[in-house]
Amino acid sequence: MARLRIGHTYYTHSYLLKGEDQPECIPCGCPLTVKHLLAECDDFKHIRDKHFWQDGIKEIFEVNEPSSIIEYLKEIGLYYKI
Repeated sequence: MARLRIGHTYYTHSYLLKGEDQPECIPCGCPLTVKHLLAECDDFKHIRDKHFWQDGIKEIFEVNEPSSIIEYLKEIGLYYKI
């Protein structure tokens, strides 16, 4: 949860260590960030709506239990990549 809160996860920032270009969200073409995964990606909207309804990253962490965020990440298949 701490990595998600600060917005730096292995999945979204490993490119810095590898000297690669920043990865993009395949369906959206946007830079792959924690904010994009948790609040913005249209591809995951229907799944996100099952777990939390907030649109802002700050509100997601303030209002929801960590378990709902973790369940969302598991459902979209990214929990073990964080």
